[in-house]
Parts: sequence; structure tokens; C-alpha cells
Amino acid sequence: MTETLNAANTNEFKSDSVNFIPEIRKMMYGFGDCSEPLVESAKIINSVVHREIRNIICESCKIADMRDSSIVEDKDLLFLLRHDKIQLQRLIKYLDLKEFKSSINKVLEAESVDGCPGIDESKKKSSHHKFIQSIDNIGDLTDTGDITDVVKLNRELRAELASRKLNTVQYFEYTKARSASFANKFSPKFITWLATEAEINEALRRYWSPHLDRVGPFQRRSLHRLDRKFLSFQTG
Repeated sequence: MTETLNAANTNEFKSDSVNFIPEIRKMMYGFGDCSEPLVESAKIINSVVHREIRNIICESCKIADMRDSSIVEDKDLLFLLRHDKIQLQRLIKYLDLKEFKSSINKVLEAESVDGCPGIDESKKKSSHHKFIQSIDNIGDLTDTGDITDVVKLNRELRAELASRKLNTVQYFEYTKARSASFANKFSPKFITWLATEAEINEALRRYWSPHLDRVGPFQRRSLHRLDRKFLSFQTG
């Protein structure tokens, strides 16, 4: 599998018609760029983010192979990020939110059948935190007291400053731009963009389908980092 991905990474992507350029332009606007970012800039970001996400998936597949697993699980991505505390905490928050939503749905379903079920105290700590504790030999990964996500703070500050200058119509458009994303569970576009047809038929079934949307935080962070570079070029 990893050999297939590595070989595919050396080739041009199969179809220019499948891309996230419109969504990327919206995200660039949401990250503080002008309301109509350059298409050329969005094309470059589309290409770079596509390559970076494929590399992340490739490395996650290698980790899954090392533990003789047939699928990539959350813990493979967590292990991959163990040396980057900020990205690790971002991913944990994302996974915790998905786990929380799933648990709420299960509770609501159980309530409709059995009334109000009790809360299992043993499950209050997420499986992701338990895994981090299991690989944290010196307590560095679980110590989050001194972590400041500067990128996120700056992004929120720019969003606040930008929103003050907008009228009602402009603010509505800006809100839609802030909501733009690569992920859409109702559309196969992301998978089509990320994988070749051969990979979908042979490899996606094995590795990617169970936890493919876990790479979402990487995408937006990569795009934000690249967009900062384009803005510095434009204003420099």
C-alpha cells in the first residue's frame, strides 16, 4: 500500500477537474485574505495540501503496518503527531468532539427505548487520552498547561478585526467563507480528489475509509500556513 502511494506521489494528479480551488479561495478569505483571492494562489495551495495530506496518510499506513493492522486507526495518527504538541492537541480536540457527538446519539437512541440511562464513569476519559497516556513515558504529552496555539489565536483575532468592517451582506458571505471545509460527509469529492481510481478500488477499502475524515485538521492548518506566506508576499 505505501509503495502504491509513494509511486503515485511522483506523478501528476489524475484529473485537474477534481479540486478544492473554490473552497480554498473561501477558506483563504476566512483566514484573512481579500474577498477574492487569486486563483493562481489557490491552485498552488490545492496542489501542496493534496501532496501533504497524501504523505500524512502514507505515514499513517506505515504505522498501521508496523503493528500488523489492516486499517489505519485514530491512534496511528496520534502516534504520528507525538512530536508536535500543538497539532496533537488539535487532533485530540477534534476526535473528542466526534466521540462526544457519537456518544450523545447513542444516549438519545437508548433513551427512546430504555428511558434515561446512567453515565458510565469509566468512559468519561476518552480513548484518545488513554492512548496518549500509554505512550507518554515522561508526562510531556499529557502536560498541556504551557501550550499556546498561536496560529489559532492569530486567526481568531484576524476574524474579529475583519468582521468589524463588514456590512450585513458582507458578513453573511464572510460567515460562509469561515465555514468552508475540505470535508463533506455527504459528498465523495474528497476521496476522489485524494486518491486515484486504482487506490480507491484496492487501498481505500483497506486503509482509508474508517478514519479518513481525521485528516481534516491537517488540511486547514496546512492551508492557513500557506495562505500566510502568500499574504506576506503580497504585502512585502
